[in-house]
Amino acid sequence: PQSDGTQIVYDDEGRIDKILNKDGKEIRDVDYNGAGSAYAVYTSEYDGNNNKTRKVCYNADGSVRWFSDYEYDGNKKTRLVDYNADGSVAWFSDYEYDGNNNTRNVYYNSDGSVWYYTEYEYNSDNIIIDIKRYNPDGTPRE
Repeated sequence: PQSDGTQIVYDDEGRIDKILNKDGKEIRDVDYNGAGSAYAVYTSEYDGNNNKTRKVCYNADGSVRWFSDYEYDGNKKTRLVDYNADGSVAWFSDYEYDGNNNTRNVYYNSDGSVWYYTEYEYNSDNIIIDIKRYNPDGTPRE
């Protein structure tokens, strides 16, 4: 760990792969192409509860490719909004809960129409054992 508690993780080639904050949360991630050059860098920001609040994807030249904002009710994620580089909404998702479990995500197109939705099934240890995806009309999504 660094003096500020961050940790640098290297890939098999000795390049910086990830940087983790003092709580082990990823604050930077680098993707490399086959030639070994970075082609995308992702940064993540967190609130005081260590909930991810923003993720930004940068191109190799430093320009923004896309970004996402996350909303919470306490520590439960309630919405994810994915934006294009120009700040327009690409799509968004609302999270629904039953007790403590995230039981359903509804994904919307930028115009607010339903794109698709997922439903989650948990075992007695609160571990996801099945995820089912559906089209807006309820038919299974492939």
